[in-house]
Amino acid sequence: YKFYVKLQNLTKEKEDSIVDFIKTLPLSYFARLTGNWDYVISIFAKDISEVNKIKCEIYSKIAPYVVNINITSTVEVYQYRRNYLLNKKRYTSPSLWIGGTRKFELDKSDMKILKKMNYNSRIGAVTMADELNLTAKTIASRIKRLRKENIIYDYRIGINLDKIGFKFFKCLIFTKDVVQIQKFKDYCTTHSNIIHLVECIGDWDFEIAYE
Repeated sequence: YKFYVKLQNLTKEKEDSIVDFIKTLPLSYFARLTGNWDYVISIFAKDISEVNKIKCEIYSKIAPYVVNINITSTVEVYQYRRNYLLNKKRYTSPSLWIGGTRKFELDKSDMKILKKMNYNSRIGAVTMADELNLTAKTIASRIKRLRKENIIYDYRIGINLDKIGFKFFKCLIFTKDVVQIQKFKDYCTTHSNIIHLVECIGDWDFEIAYE
């Protein structure tokens, strides 16, 4: 779920206080924006009741300063490889990052491994074994199973775009002609600068992230 927020009349101290609060939420990511919105707050939640609880917490902190707020629910997220770095068109299918209906039960050890890998995907099984009180063999076996079940589906790098002369942009798109949706998705697959395509429920239908 994402909260797009437009605020006004904030002092620097109040803005810092709001940012500190937002960082305590179960975030997927949080970003400062330019354009029609000031912030996007992306959260993970198990159900709509949890979303509503988080929404109330956010409102309690920012209500006096809100100009506009919009909530979207993510249906599917596709990730594309950065072919623009290779200076060539992209023809391979994207990875489905979020979506689908099949669920997989994770136990506490699985979650501990994923949390470690979230901060450092290159961490070794031996290092994790020392920290998680599991054997390296057990950890390696669990990672293999998580990959097989597509819980871990990819390893990617984070790029400082300013260092290479690029910027990050996002377009919010409303579609009038549903017949053209697949053609639109096919276009995103071949455009080498598009890195994410989000299909969502809200005031718009798609979000395109590109660099």
